[in-house]
Amino acid sequence: MKTTVLFLVALLAVAPPVDAAEEAWFVGAGAMESDLGFDPLDDSATGWKVFGGYRFTRHFAAEIGYLDTGEAEENIEGTILTLGAEGTTTSLIASLPIGERFALHARAGFIDWEAELTATDGTGTFRSSASGQDLYWGAGATMDLGRFGLRLEYEVPDIEDIDVTAVSLSVLVRF
Repeated sequence: MKTTVLFLVALLAVAPPVDAAEEAWFVGAGAMESDLGFDPLDDSATGWKVFGGYRFTRHFAAEIGYLDTGEAEENIEGTILTLGAEGTTTSLIASLPIGERFALHARAGFIDWEAELTATDGTGTFRSSASGQDLYWGAGATMDLGRFGLRLEYEVPDIEDIDVTAVSLSVLVRF
């Protein structure tokens, strides 16, 4: 993770600026519907994310963020299983503008994640947690509304042993 952050800082230092009329920095927040697949639990959860970044050109940007997948919960024969994950993300985004207001994009990067599985039954609670670093990728579309934008995105934080996919809707502000 430290290597990725250093790489992005170096990229920011040598990147050519975007046109003066375009805002290069951006921040945003969004809601996400996550599917958390972990045998025997396979359920969805509502989570959230925040992010910020720098747009080098209309085609390339770097982004750092934090996401929380929410908690999926399932009752299996009297035992309640709860699974949730969160992490910080670092990614590069390649965009393909379509007209003045729309753009398609793809992202690739890394996630530094933590996950927790809890099992509760009549005798007590068992907790298991794990953490690590894995790939983070996705694709989506952005609609520009001046300094603001709406982003719809399909994201895959590749968290070890958990099949996580998410669809998010975010609002972003450029400055």
